[in-house]
Amino acid sequence: MSSSSSRMMWELDQEEEKLFKQSEGMFNHQVAKNEREEDEERRRRDDEKDAFGAMGLIPQQKITAALRILAYGTSVDQVDEITRMGKSTILESLMRFCGAIKSIYTAEYLRKPTNMDLERFLKKVEMRGFPRMIGNIDCMHWTWKNYPSVWQGAYGDTKGAKNIILEAVASFDTWIWHAFFGVPGAQNDINVLTQFPMFNDVLQGKAPKVTYEVNGRMYDGPYYLADDIYPRWSTIIKTVPCLRSAKEKHFASCQEGCRKDVERCFGILQASWAIVRDAARLFDVESLRSIMVTKMNHPDNHANANVNLVENVENDHGTLWKYVKKLERVENGR
Repeated sequence: MSSSSSRMMWELDQEEEKLFKQSEGMFNHQVAKNEREEDEERRRRDDEKDAFGAMGLIPQQKITAALRILAYGTSVDQVDEITRMGKSTILESLMRFCGAIKSIYTAEYLRKPTNMDLERFLKKVEMRGFPRMIGNIDCMHWTWKNYPSVWQGAYGDTKGAKNIILEAVASFDTWIWHAFFGVPGAQNDINVLTQFPMFNDVLQGKAPKVTYEVNGRMYDGPYYLADDIYPRWSTIIKTVPCLRSAKEKHFASCQEGCRKDVERCFGILQASWAIVRDAARLFDVESLRSIMVTKMNHPDNHANANVNLVENVENDHGTLWKYVKKLERVENGR
């Protein structure tokens, strides 16, 4: 007998010794647990059978198809060759997956900052030279390929491309805590800002209570960094247009450097999710909004993290099973 075979037999003997050395109650508990898992698996497979007794699609197939479309930007026909699913089933699985992610993670990620979050923001931005600044505002255009022909005038920009606009507020750690998506691409940043619901809290007095001093004058309320196209509001700090003194050059350099946080966040979204980097293929604005919210709510919103997630899901049954269980709880309303 070879050394590897002897080693294997020794390990089996050790496992048997551990099994029969345990108490009778523990042994019966393990037996009952295994029987429950087998019964649950048997019932699940019976429920997935159709009228002819054939097995239906398992949840792992549907989630894999949705993740491949989001992370790789592949078409439905390409996913069909891998998951062996129909086009309508793939699209339905994609929308249900996005709805489940929105239900699970929106309250945790796409929300207003708490007092603890504000303390973390203010501590960091004060080190960067902008005390009491809580975010950066900017817009991102997502090209829309399969737009309705009757809407081409509203969604076309000056270059003739059809876009949908996302306006978001991002912090220094690329956390998007407020977003507004769905504005036609023919509008500019000022038109989008007038529809942006975030400043309603400022008008209603519900904005975070912070104070800061600039040039000996006290200001009440937070502010945001933006580029030159935005209006001159007290809550928006822009750069200096005409630089003359060394102080103005230094301020413009610091403001433009901190303002790149939101652009860096958009770059991470496009690098992590190929579906945003390419033109959108769906026909419905609500479906595109659901996809965009899914990407912003993902807990691993870092460069290349979501592509690795798909590889882990396809290779690791445990990672995929956690997604399946969460989706089932959302579907059952629990």
